[in-house]
Amino acid sequence: LVLMTKRLIEKGAHAFCLASLASSCGKVRRLAISILGLLLHACNSEEARAMPSWRERPQIALLLNAIQRALLLEKAKDPTGVNVRPQVPVLPTLVS
Repeated sequence: LVLMTKRLIEKGAHAFCLASLASSCGKVRRLAISILGLLLHACNSEEARAMPSWRERPQIALLLNAIQRALLLEKAKDPTGVNVRPQVPVLPTLVS
């Protein structure tokens, strides 16, 4: 699980999910939130912590934790969860 998570993150799955949070489709947003939760769970696992080759894991875990806290704050504003739509700024993609 951890090796697959590491490969997914290296390919940009977390960035794709983060961008998907701004989708107007509720199903896409819910799927992105679920995937981000699974990535966070894998990043915080004992197996991931014991993996010395995954040097960026602490930064990824910090980012995913911040996203999770922000989503929980949004959900707390609307306990029904009906109108929860994270306010994710849309940034242009820069090619360097």
